[in-house]
Amino acid sequence: MFEILISNLSIITWRGYWLLYDEYIYIYDDYYKTYLVFYIVSFLFLSIIQTASSVNGPLSNMDDENNFYPLYPHCYLSIVQRKFSQLKFFKEKIQEEDTKL
Repeated sequence: MFEILISNLSIITWRGYWLLYDEYIYIYDDYYKTYLVFYIVSFLFLSIIQTASSVNGPLSNMDDENNFYPLYPHCYLSIVQRKFSQLKFFKEKIQEEDTKL
């Protein structure tokens, strides 16, 4: 049931993306320019969040202490999560939860 819901949401999201693309994004007269711009923008976005394989290197060399992102453990989100989990405030919260059990 959960898989059906996720697949339907993916299809709706994909459809919405292309509707926005068709309506609001300018397409150059030369189509290769549009493809080039989207290729560069996509690569830059993936590089910023560090999920592009070519930026990170082979997947076998990636370690992830928390197993938070098994495919791309050095993703920006897992780095932020790891750094926040080391803060004193969050460690105290975890200890409080352990004592309540």
